[in-house]
Amino acid sequence: LSLAVAIAVAPAFAQANKDDDGQPRAKDDNVRLGTIMIVGEGSKLGAGQMLNEDSVKGRSTVTKSASEKNLATGNPFQALSLLPSINTYSHDATGLFGGGLTVRGFGSDQLGFTINGVPVNDSGNFAVYPQEYVDQENVCTQSVSQGNPDVDAPHAGATGGNVSIVTCDPEDARRFRFAQTLGQRNLSRTFVRMDTGRFADNKGKVFVSLSHTQADKWKGEGGAKKDHLDAAFRWDLSEDNVILGSVVYNRAINNYFLAPTLAQLNANGYNYDFSTTF
Repeated sequence: LSLAVAIAVAPAFAQANKDDDGQPRAKDDNVRLGTIMIVGEGSKLGAGQMLNEDSVKGRSTVTKSASEKNLATGNPFQALSLLPSINTYSHDATGLFGGGLTVRGFGSDQLGFTINGVPVNDSGNFAVYPQEYVDQENVCTQSVSQGNPDVDAPHAGATGGNVSIVTCDPEDARRFRFAQTLGQRNLSRTFVRMDTGRFADNKGKVFVSLSHTQADKWKGEGGAKKDHLDAAFRWDLSEDNVILGSVVYNRAINNYFLAPTLAQLNANGYNYDFSTTF
């Protein structure tokens, strides 16, 4: 998007002609001061939080431009937290311990979650575990439909809307990426991704990424460990026919945080948490 604006002004007290009441009026000459250029990148407007939507229903989208500014260990709840009508919380800053999300008063277990069109809500109680689903480096868009879910969305228990997570296609060129994150509470994260680039007469392309993340709890004993794999392929049969596939694998071990009452905190102190022994 680019916009050129030419500003023209005239001298305020030119002594050329006069109005009917005898007062001097501005000269008719135009003076060109220059050109102002306004440049924006569509998906990056509002830091990736203001994608222009053409849907007939309420929907808000976070793009990769916004996700790249978040903490590498972050989860989808944290990525969606700045969108309208959404309230979120996290058990810690890393996002490894999950959290909660509500949209217009509906909890996450009343929303349908999909990754590349596949539903990921718990099949029994429709719970959502955001820390398990994706590595943020592989996500292109995360969108929320506020209100009733899409008619064609594959959800059984969604009443308050749906959240759609879409990963990026593999890159056209061969590429290798490595990222290392270190922080307090023994936070450590290693991420690697390999894109094959196009092959087989430029029809196919594949990517595979692996990550290992761990951190200690900020209160009490224990922590979180997560091993994650994302993989996807794209096969272009023709200009109008494409086969897409993706695989997500996650193995995580988490220790929960105790949520004590005020009386328990007053009696046992700020660091009161689950027992370290059975």
